[in-house]
Amino acid sequence: DAMLVVSPQCSWQDGELMTKKNRILVVDDDADIRKLMRNILSTDLFEVETACDGVEASTKIWNWQPHLVVLDFMMPGLMMDLRSVRSCTTASSPSVFLSSL
Repeated sequence: DAMLVVSPQCSWQDGELMTKKNRILVVDDDADIRKLMRNILSTDLFEVETACDGVEASTKIWNWQPHLVVLDFMMPGLMMDLRSVRSCTTASSPSVFLSSL
């Protein structure tokens, strides 16, 4: 069994431990899947944003800098979207492909 272990980023502010949530971006053309993934992944450790295509994803990646990008493998226009997404990610921003197959 594979397990993803992500620890929150912590810092001290005014003598108190502050925990920052890890950011996950879910990219899927299906609004129901985006909503489902947001509901599943949103916890005390994760902040989740969604995008419906590569153009929107690129903007959110550039501005929001997620720790993980979850992409719909069967999304129409995936190759064009991947180019948009990869153009603004770094090696430290892993991507995971999701499929309903």
